[in-house]
Amino acid sequence: MTTTADLIAETRRHLRSMSRDQMNKLAATINTTDATLSFTYDLKGVTEGSYLAVGLEIVYVWSVDGPAKTAVVERAQLGSAAAAATTGTIVRVNPLFPDFSIFAALNEELRAYSSPGVGLYRVGIVDLTYDPARSGYDLTGATGLIDVIDVETVGYLPGDQARLRPWRLLRGQDTADFASGFALVLYSGGYPGKTMRVTYKATFAPLAGLGDDVATVAGLHVEAHDIPPLGAAARLVAPREARRSESDAQPESRAAVEVPPGTSRNAAAGFLGLRQTRLAEEAARLRAFYVRVMSGA
Repeated sequence: MTTTADLIAETRRHLRSMSRDQMNKLAATINTTDATLSFTYDLKGVTEGSYLAVGLEIVYVWSVDGPAKTAVVERAQLGSAAAAATTGTIVRVNPLFPDFSIFAALNEELRAYSSPGVGLYRVGIVDLTYDPARSGYDLTGATGLIDVIDVETVGYLPGDQARLRPWRLLRGQDTADFASGFALVLYSGGYPGKTMRVTYKATFAPLAGLGDDVATVAGLHVEAHDIPPLGAAARLVAPREARRSESDAQPESRAAVEVPPGTSRNAAAGFLGLRQTRLAEEAARLRAFYVRVMSGA
């Protein structure tokens, strides 16, 4: 099983290689309203004005008590949400790429994959019951629907199945008649009272927590789990070139020689190239897998 935390770790590996953030651990559990954090180890980099990443939350440090190994903080900073955390949770000190930022970039990636320009999608299935008295069926059970791939019906005998076509998917329907806003119109008959299985293309669902199973929650099959970290790394690296150009940025004197302008942009291009190759491979895989399926009317 691949989790959100696994994708974040893989993205960080792309971004940081063997470099590391300074870290500490929580010495006590916190809830969503606690304003004081207790740490296991000496505070060192945890100083007044620091940002700390605790799971998917970013907090700001108002003050510290070195001997007590505690810090008074402001919760839920930089767009993150306050979250409970258990004893032993890793705390990253002034991280270059907080888990929250990587998490957001991963979900941006998932949203992008279902666009026509990329061509990936999640395959969903919804079962309906054939009624000869109607031709239009609501697709309420189809979440994130993009388009219908195939419609099959089950017959009266074991193994008796047939594909129903032609059919047509109508969008923007009156929700008083079709709650989902989609109507599947059939132009051929099935078996009264029997199941019709609708296979459809769907968007990928966003990840919500560090323990989410990527395949189950997002709907991204395991063979493609290497792609989001590549895209997330590119999304996070690309803006750094703009930061370097800001007049208030004060890089060390060697930066212009050893790390010339354009380095961040070139790094992002490398990640994007790998991402694009893998996206093309996965889109081709989907096309090949569903090559036998014919379009509706």
